[in-house]
Amino acid sequence: MFTQEQINQLQSLFQTNNETIKKMVREEVEFESQKIRDNLRLEMHHLEVRLDELEDELKDLKISNGRLEREIKLLKQGQEELKTEIFVHTKTLNYIKKKLNKTAKTVDVIGRMFDSDILENRKRIDRIENIFGI
Repeated sequence: MFTQEQINQLQSLFQTNNETIKKMVREEVEFESQKIRDNLRLEMHHLEVRLDELEDELKDLKISNGRLEREIKLLKQGQEELKTEIFVHTKTLNYIKKKLNKTAKTVDVIGRMFDSDILENRKRIDRIENIFGI
């Protein structure tokens, strides 16, 4: 069997070995933790860069959206103005059509009156020619 001194030496050796293993495990854990922290920092940096890019894109979209809203507003105003102009022109055209129809009827009546006057004059001329033998 072992003597007390040998047992004490073994215990001391185990304790030293235990402390060495603990130290190695601690160093490995710290190394892995540092790797994880570094990876997380790098990933966080990538996320921050991407967030900045997305914020810039969002600002650009807001600017574009504002421009589109202004253009849509201007288009709507233009459409309203065109509707008003079309309404006014339609009213004017209808008025002109009515006047043209009335004028055409008047011309037609005058034409028929002239035609009857011309026939009447033609008959008078024929009678005068017959009377004078021309």
